[in-house]
Amino acid sequence: MSRDDSKASRGARDATSGAAMIDKDDRRPSELTEQETETESETEMTEGESERSRRRNRSSSLRSGGMSSSMNPPSGLSSSAFPPPSHTPSTPRGGSSSYLMRHDRHGRGPMPQLEADKPWQQKMRTFRTRTIWTLILVSSFFCLLAAGHIYCTLFLLVATGGIYGEVIAIKRNVEKDKKMPLFFFLRWYFFACTIFFVGAKWVSPLIETFSLKYIAVDVILSYHPFISFVAFTTGFIAFVLTLRKFTLRYQFKQLAMVLITLLVVVVNSLSMIANVYNGLIWFVLPATLVVVNDVFAYIFGVFFGRTRLIALSPKKTWEGFIGASIVTMVWAVLCASVLEQYKWFICPQEKITFVPFRWDLHCDPNIVFTPRPYRLPARLADMAGLSELVITPMLGHAIVLGFFAAIIAPFGGFFASGVKRAFKIKDFGGSIPGHGGLTDRFDCQILMGIFTYIYYNSFVYTDRQEAVESILSSIATLSLQDQLKIYRRLHDNLVRRHALGSARAMPYAAEM
Repeated sequence: MSRDDSKASRGARDATSGAAMIDKDDRRPSELTEQETETESETEMTEGESERSRRRNRSSSLRSGGMSSSMNPPSGLSSSAFPPPSHTPSTPRGGSSSYLMRHDRHGRGPMPQLEADKPWQQKMRTFRTRTIWTLILVSSFFCLLAAGHIYCTLFLLVATGGIYGEVIAIKRNVEKDKKMPLFFFLRWYFFACTIFFVGAKWVSPLIETFSLKYIAVDVILSYHPFISFVAFTTGFIAFVLTLRKFTLRYQFKQLAMVLITLLVVVVNSLSMIANVYNGLIWFVLPATLVVVNDVFAYIFGVFFGRTRLIALSPKKTWEGFIGASIVTMVWAVLCASVLEQYKWFICPQEKITFVPFRWDLHCDPNIVFTPRPYRLPARLADMAGLSELVITPMLGHAIVLGFFAAIIAPFGGFFASGVKRAFKIKDFGGSIPGHGGLTDRFDCQILMGIFTYIYYNSFVYTDRQEAVESILSSIATLSLQDQLKIYRRLHDNLVRRHALGSARAMPYAAEM
């Protein structure tokens, strides 16, 4: 074979291999085989790790003196030709913190700047925007309270749906969703099933009057667990039927995201609806505690923050955390002492009503709202000049809620910050200017709401009258035959205890 023939054959082989590579690269992601997709993903991850490693090495060399040596004048020229810069990286302009404090300790790039170190005009611009929208949110909150329990409930449902939508959209691929419209629908189908399954537990006692009028409501309440199971099973079957060969990994990742969000966000958020109907004080007090803690943590951080609190949320400072905790504890006592004086806040609403701005609730107050005398220790009594203090037990419960809002609830925000850093996003959304999305504002509220619900049912729900009302509400949902059985057993029990004087004939006895 001649030299020209060998060159021609090599050129043909190169052209063939190049055409194959072009054909492969020109294919759409859906046309690649699963093995090719995984190989490309691994290659991208390896290249990303290499790039991050080079970046870390470069940053370390700069901090160890590479930057200062690169700024030296070239040999043969005087140093006067190269005047020193007005500021060096070791002492950044406009702040007292060192260069190392502004950078990640592992050398992965600059840390977010503290609010207190930002220029005054920038701080005031951010502060003004946040303040305006905070006032708008607070005003809307009070309007909902004035409208009534059902409107607070509707707001919580809308907010829960908004948070759910923001979280599941983090890793959503719009192009893949367009090819699977049923899969997009299943996300919200599972959300509706969760609302129905969890929410009915708290709603059923409130709609007993509707169950007596409408057969459909009575059937739903009677067979609620079975209906919920059928609904979830239907969604599971539909999900399996939507699986596609080249999007399996994406679909199962999305399913995992949906299930975790339903468990962590939706179920816990629904507990706040139960707090609303237990008495508005159990909704207003925890919600305002979180708001006060968040607002004053920002204020103290802007004007006094110098020491970072946690790496997951670099803008949080110890000064803001401590200052906000003190203000939150004071607010807990003041707010509880005011709200407990009004039956509109302390009385539970036993029936759903859609008539807004009706403040005529009446009830026998829970024992936690009844003042009691508490004897002070001798030394404290001598200092205060009082032998005993008359207060309601509610103030003690308010202090517990305030402590949780100040110390524990912020970890809900830290968790949300960790999620944002993991997925490399600044905010969950942009629906609230200056604040981010709904998730950015309600991350601590979710944790506070579930704690309040558990705390109320563990330490506060002791009033026997409320227990009687709950039992009567459950009896009203039973069939007529079951109600007659309960009546006969109760009648016999009262006769044995001589509470009725004599065993009178029972109505409907012949039908039994």
